Amino acid sequence: MVEVLCLIKRSSFLLLPVVGLCATLAGCSATQNTGAMVSGAKKAVSSYLPAGDVSILSAQYNARTHVVTLAAKPIGALAIGENIVDVHSSTGVSNYVAARFPGKDVRSVTLHAQGHTTKLPVSQSTLAVTVQAPHTIQIPPPGTTMDPTLHPLAGPKASQTAKFHAVLSVAISKMGTPYIWGHNEDRGQYGFDCSNFTAYVYHHALGYNMSGSSQMQYHQVGVPIATRNMRPGDLMVFDQGAHVGIFVGHGQMIEEGGGIGKVGYLSVKPGSYWGNHITVIKRMF
Repeated sequence: MVEVLCLIKRSSFLLLPVVGLCATLAGCSATQNTGAMVSGAKKAVSSYLPAGDVSILSAQYNARTHVVTLAAKPIGALAIGENIVDVHSSTGVSNYVAARFPGKDVRSVTLHAQGHTTKLPVSQSTLAVTVQAPHTIQIPPPGTTMDPTLHPLAGPKASQTAKFHAVLSVAISKMGTPYIWGHNEDRGQYGFDCSNFTAYVYHHALGYNMSGSSQMQYHQVGVPIATRNMRPGDLMVFDQGAHVGIFVGHGQMIEEGGGIGKVGYLSVKPGSYWGNHITVIKRMF
């Protein structure tokens, strides 16, 4: 069982023309990096990058050279954005590329920022992210806990079919609920944003307590699997955590926002907008 590694970042959200804003929380998981790698990262970038974090503008993986190329820009102390990375640490860089390119053999990272090109070290230990599709996973999944005060529609020992029907039932019960950034009806508020909606659905359907942050769901929640192996009930992550939804089968997801401003269905078929923007699929049961 492998947990998705988290990005070292501050709380933030990303403005996209068709993507609902997602509430975010800071946090990161422990990783296995040697002191030499961390100190080497600081030495490599200290002459070229600002003291603070940077915002990643684009990320590309070259399968021939096994190099990830990042384009970034400096950000101020009050800047906002979903793709904020601490490039002074190999932990931050390795966690980002591991989550952005799960299962890829990344051997080095090249960063373009402030007119400079810098090679950054990565830790292979943090890049060992599974993309297999386990038939069963640990319950509750990584990044979640069971809520002892709630009686979910499908308990931990329910069948996979029963759990999906529970997830779908809760999600459909909120159909048409408007998008309101930062809101979660579990907190007595009206409406949801994309990641608070998915947290609400898994909470009431399966009893999971989990973060309402899209970035935390991207980096820490669930078990990453290959897109080709996704099944109904899986959590879908788009654009490195800018948007999330729940796969319901037949080439569709149910989600909040995503350009329609409410809870509804959107296509994730190959060639569709959201189908072209899938970053990773997370198994939740």
